[in-house]
Amino acid sequence: MTGGGTAVLSVTSGPATSNGNSAAVLLGSTCTVTENDPGAPNDADPSYVFSTAGTTSGPVVIDPDTRTGNVDVTNVVARTTGGLTITKSVEGAQAGTGFADTDFTFTYTCTPLTGEAITGTATVRAGQTSETITGIPEGSSCTVTEDTGALPAAIDPYRWDEDGTSMTATPSSGAAVSADGASISFTMPGGEDAGVAVAATNTMSERYGSIQVTKTVAEANKANGFTGAGEKLFPVTVTCGDAQAYSGTLADGETVTVEGIPLGRTCTVTEGTISGGLADGSYAWGEPTITDPVTVTSEDASSGTVTVTNTIERVRADVNLTKVLSGELASQFGADNSYSGSFTCTHDGDAT
Repeated sequence: MTGGGTAVLSVTSGPATSNGNSAAVLLGSTCTVTENDPGAPNDADPSYVFSTAGTTSGPVVIDPDTRTGNVDVTNVVARTTGGLTITKSVEGAQAGTGFADTDFTFTYTCTPLTGEAITGTATVRAGQTSETITGIPEGSSCTVTEDTGALPAAIDPYRWDEDGTSMTATPSSGAAVSADGASISFTMPGGEDAGVAVAATNTMSERYGSIQVTKTVAEANKANGFTGAGEKLFPVTVTCGDAQAYSGTLADGETVTVEGIPLGRTCTVTEGTISGGLADGSYAWGEPTITDPVTVTSEDASSGTVTVTNTIERVRADVNLTKVLSGELASQFGADNSYSGSFTCTHDGDAT
C-alpha cells in the first residue's frame, strides 16, 4: 500500500521542523514532496520574497534497512530591489558658453518599509545620465534633491533662473510624477528590471544691466566762451563689446542711463564733433576728457558712470608786419632806414 499526508513546517533556526499528519509508507516506496505556496516571508515588507520556493531534494526511496527517507525542501529568501538614475539637462544655454562644464550635485534618500534608510550623493554633467544607484528595496520611499546652491558657475551674460528647476520621476512600472522645484519624491516599484529614471532640468537666460553717461563742460569755461547751456550740443556714442548701445546728443550737466547691455560687456564712450555753443570764432572746443570704460556687472543698478568733460580753448593767430617801400625812388632810397611803430588789436569783450 502507498501512503501520503500533509505536513506543516515552521522555521526555528536553520532547518525547519515538521508537525502535522503523517502516513505509514511501505518500505521501498518512492516518495516525492510538493510544497504549497508559503506566501510572503514578511507581510509588512513586500520587498522580501522567496526567490526559490519549495525546491526539493527528492524523490526519495524508503530505505528498508533504516526505514527512513529524507527529503530537503529549500526556500531561499531574497529582497527585490530597483535602481535609480539621474539625467541632467539645461535649457537656454550650453555648457562651456552659458555655464561651466562641471558637475551638478544631487542627494538621495530612500527609506524602505523595514530597515535602514539608504542615502548618498550623485553627480552628473549636463546632457548626461548618472551611473545607476542600485540596491534600493521595492516599496522604498525616495526623495532626490538637487543642490541648487552649488550649480556650475554661470558665464556672462547668462544667469541661472530663479525657480527654474523642475524634475520628473519615471518608474519602470506605474505613472510618472513631476515636480516644480529642486526636489522630487517617489516610490521604488517592484518587478523585473525595476527602477526609476529621474530627469532634472534647469533653465538659464541672458541678463542685462546698465551704465550711465554724464556730460559736463569744465567749470572754468562755463563763464568764458560757453553759450550753449541747456542745448543738446554734445554727440556721444556708447559701444559695449562690439555692439553700439547708444547714440545721441546731450546737454551740459545731463546724465543718460543706457540700458539693455548684456552682463559682462565693457562699455566705452566716444564723443563726436561739437557744433556751436561758443561765443565766437576765437573760442574752440578742446579734446574731451573721458573716464575709464565700465564693465556691466549688475542687473539691479547701474554698473558705473562714464563722464565726458569738455574744455574751451582760445584760438590765436600770428600777426606778421611787412614794410613796403613804393614810388619811383623806392629802389634808390629808404632801404637802409630802420622803421618803428606800434599796432593795436581789439576783440569785443577782451582787453586790447
